[in-house]
Amino acid sequence: MNTAAPFLFPDFRIIRDPARRNFTSTWSERHVSYACGLGTFGLTDALITKGGMAHRLGSVVVNARLPEAARPYSGHLDYCLSSRGCTACVRRCPAGALSRAVHDKDLCHEMVQAGKDAAARRERLGLAKTGYGLCQVGVPCEDRIPISLSP
Repeated sequence: MNTAAPFLFPDFRIIRDPARRNFTSTWSERHVSYACGLGTFGLTDALITKGGMAHRLGSVVVNARLPEAARPYSGHLDYCLSSRGCTACVRRCPAGALSRAVHDKDLCHEMVQAGKDAAARRERLGLAKTGYGLCQVGVPCEDRIPISLSP
């Protein structure tokens, strides 16, 4: 059986799109997880799964016939409460990068990776990379599909 982990391929890369003020990549663990029926997206662009959105995703592509996964949702934002007025992740974002209308990944990147504070944080912690996830914790979808939406 042939397998591949696309994230590990030499051709994998992150692409910055300044016109849309975001980043994209040649493979998306979140999007393949959505396609496999594991969850839907929130305003942070994270995937909300049965285990919430405070997680890491990985994928392995397998050359095998598998049964089709059930998808208990019909739209890509179905597990997000933003359409019902929730702005918990917007309020939690220390960079001000989130709103109901936009996720400004440039602002997020500046705070997490590129800014002076990010460099100082990495040095203080002795890490090559650090991240924030404050917009993904302390929110209704942190560790589950929000209760009012649970299947």
